[in-house]
Amino acid sequence: MAVSSFDTITATRSLERSGVPRAQAESITNTVRQAADAWTANLATKDDLAVLRADMKADLAALKAEVFRALWVLGIGMLTGVGVLLAISRMV
Repeated sequence: MAVSSFDTITATRSLERSGVPRAQAESITNTVRQAADAWTANLATKDDLAVLRADMKADLAALKAEVFRALWVLGIGMLTGVGVLLAISRMV
């Protein structure tokens, strides 16, 4: 359930003071509270954002390690290729 700071009692009393019948004031207040709850239900909390940030940091670290390994393999492949070319050029 969403946490709402909408004060239904104060809202109902305010509507009643404005001349709205009690039953109608309560109905309006409940509708507004439900709308506020629905709107806030999917908002991210600070804890949600902290978890997301930690996940993203871990994913970024894994990506960096993978790129480093790929560059290392590519570098070794290039050195091997140069070595083979040098060997062939000496044979000719």
